[in-house]
Amino acid sequence: MNIIIKDDMVKESKMWKKPMVFFFVLVAAFPSVLIWNDIEATSIIVLELLYLLIGCFFLYGYLYTCKYKVLVTSEKTVLKTLFEKVEVPLKDIKSYNCKRYKKSEFYQFFILYKEGEVMINTRYKDDFKKLLDDQEQENLNN
Repeated sequence: MNIIIKDDMVKESKMWKKPMVFFFVLVAAFPSVLIWNDIEATSIIVLELLYLLIGCFFLYGYLYTCKYKVLVTSEKTVLKTLFEKVEVPLKDIKSYNCKRYKKSEFYQFFILYKEGEVMINTRYKDDFKKLLDDQEQENLNN
């Protein structure tokens, strides 16, 4: 079982890190604003909650992109995300569809297999598509 494609989103996780840190620093700094200024406490609390929610959104994006991994071997495709691990045997794939993900370097593969459907994002379109086409041809011959 040799690994043909190994892909992740670690490089893209850096995009989420700076805003996350910025908003959490704002949340930590806002109590000092209450002490030094005579601003209404309710408006400060509302802003602090808003910054906390935005910071949590960026934290989610950062953790999700850090944990996203795709491993493609000659027998199966393994997708690991923050919440689940999906193994798709290549012989069980019925059909797939590929498209470019917005303006990024990623391609989205929508794979339909016996147990359901999965979406895989990868940079290696040509390699993955060739592997899926070869497997589809092999399935038709059998």
